[in-house]
Amino acid sequence: MKLEIEITEEQLKSGIERNIRTIIAKYSIDGAKLIEKRLKELYNKAVDDTINEIIHFEKRRENMDRDYFKYKLLAYLGNDLVACFKKANAIIAGGAIRSLFCGEDIKDVDTYFRSSSDLIGFINDYRVKSKQISTVTKRSLTFKESGKTVQLIHFSHYSSAEEIFNDFDFTACMGAYDFQKDDFVFHEDFFSDNATKKMGINKGTKYPLISMLRLFKYKQKGYDFPLKELLELCKAINKFDYSDEKVVLDQTQGFYGIVEGEKQLEWSIDELEFIVSNKIEYFVNGKNKINAITLEKIDETKLEKYKDKLIEVEFKPLIVYKYVKPVSDGVWCSYYKNSFQYKINSLVKAEGSWNEGIYCSYVLNNKSTYHDKPDAVQIAMRVDSYEDIINFNRVKRAFVLGSVDKYGNIITEEKKEMEFK
Repeated sequence: MKLEIEITEEQLKSGIERNIRTIIAKYSIDGAKLIEKRLKELYNKAVDDTINEIIHFEKRRENMDRDYFKYKLLAYLGNDLVACFKKANAIIAGGAIRSLFCGEDIKDVDTYFRSSSDLIGFINDYRVKSKQISTVTKRSLTFKESGKTVQLIHFSHYSSAEEIFNDFDFTACMGAYDFQKDDFVFHEDFFSDNATKKMGINKGTKYPLISMLRLFKYKQKGYDFPLKELLELCKAINKFDYSDEKVVLDQTQGFYGIVEGEKQLEWSIDELEFIVSNKIEYFVNGKNKINAITLEKIDETKLEKYKDKLIEVEFKPLIVYKYVKPVSDGVWCSYYKNSFQYKINSLVKAEGSWNEGIYCSYVLNNKSTYHDKPDAVQIAMRVDSYEDIINFNRVKRAFVLGSVDKYGNIITEEKKEMEFK
């Protein structure tokens, strides 16, 4: 006897056994077993297919969500900041990511770096100006631009977002965007803690004393912290010897350091701006940009006065730019002195007094002298040593890389483009 059994997909997926039993009861025991076996196979396959569909859907939704929040974050930061963060392999972590996913306004952007060279590279590339800087401490530098507040954490460097999380206090804040990976990174409890407004505490938090104060901040945001978590934080606080002045100073500074006084820092002539590395000092003059760099030994009095604002950094080769007059393929000359030539893939040295130097700009497409000449060509040069820098717009010598096209790409001798990043 040929059996024709019609079972809808809905019946299979919903697992309504009553319908299955009704069909089985119409036939012999052997036939019923055969039917039952086949039905179970069909049912299990339908369930598996449905589960797989749900899994794929959830993955697609997760990817769409990540893409949405990624777009939202990068749009908030702006193209220039994003480009410099990518080049510096920076990591944004903490409150900004929590606010992003919780639908709150971003208050500030805490930024961490993998090395001091990445940090100084970012400052140089983004051209952080003295007038933008609001606070400088031994641990962080804060600057503001276009309504955004960015904090650069410089006292410690981290190789990954997970390494940053190890020093964080609350799991609800353990979200990050890693520009090296070009993706978000989250602690496993990040979403659940923010969804339930429960504060999970990291027993190994780097600054538990500051964390205790931060609890009240999150209490105002509607978060709750179980007594067990509070006790864990108390245990973490008790691990430190607060009779030691250095411990107290370290624990009360946290990630951002202490700003003396309530007013923003006011930079005036001969004050250190924000960086000292080996023998190099960056100065400012009123509201102007950097106007002097010295290679001389730092004056002890000045060093003592501004020691809380110093950051040690490693030198990273600098790219500088200059408008010149074309002579032949790969050869240019100075408008000021036609006999002074710049040859591609060659080292060029200033003539005469070192104080005169080669005039240049650290900024691409800077509207400097000769930029509006009809035949002007912008070339890129590389400065490989501190000793080659005279001040903010002059160098002793530099290596000529090539001309620069309208997109900022450096054209080498082989006519290949060196992408400007």
